[in-house]
Amino acid sequence: MIGILSAFGAATSWTYACFIWRSQTQKYKSIDINLIKNIIAFLIFIPAFINLSSTTELKNIFILLISGIIGIGLGDTFYLKSLQTIGTRKTLSIETLSPLMAA
Repeated sequence: MIGILSAFGAATSWTYACFIWRSQTQKYKSIDINLIKNIIAFLIFIPAFINLSSTTELKNIFILLISGIIGIGLGDTFYLKSLQTIGTRKTLSIETLSPLMAA
């Protein structure tokens, strides 16, 4: 029962979040919204960067940063642009196919 309620809550929250994002893309460019979102996320994760041990390999950190730039930077910008261009309902409908495309 908890799983069903969690799934329903996640779907409802995601739909509401997309509605909010779409309303903001009418006022601001998608890349600006994404930049602000990423700056906030970076500020939240600064304590994690400070607590990295000296044994952490720089190569792994670099790969993680590149992955974040590509995945979050480009991916979210395109996602916000799709909300702005084709709307929330169509974007979420297409997004439901993402697990199938990933497989």
